[in-house]
Amino acid sequence: MEMRPPLQALLLAPNVGLWSDVILGRQTGTIRTGHRAYAAGLVMLCCPWASACVQAEIVSVRHCRMADLTLQERRAAGFRGPKSAALAGMRRHYADLTMESPVTFILWKDADGTLIKRRQIMMAKSDEADEPILDDAR
Repeated sequence: MEMRPPLQALLLAPNVGLWSDVILGRQTGTIRTGHRAYAAGLVMLCCPWASACVQAEIVSVRHCRMADLTLQERRAAGFRGPKSAALAGMRRHYADLTMESPVTFILWKDADGTLIKRRQIMMAKSDEADEPILDDAR
């Protein structure tokens, strides 16, 4: 009998800005300390402290040093500045992190779930409200 891999999960911080970026598709990656055993396939992005969860598909996993992360990888993880800004942001979660520290970069696509569906419904309603109302009496 074939063994199936277990469900993967990534815990994300209870940060409204981060979750907004995930829901809007602006954040599609994360940086974790150490070399983590994530693999391509289904992943749940969740935060038990904010009752938030969406599913996505991991498309790549790369192990490197913090200093070796590319601009594209840092941007996918939500960092817009230079490497030093990404390091400073990461130190909020991992105080001992340095540019020489081993990290795992995880890239996902196709985030989906109730949070995203709710946003799509709200945006559709907003778009409808912006449409001009036609006067049939003309």
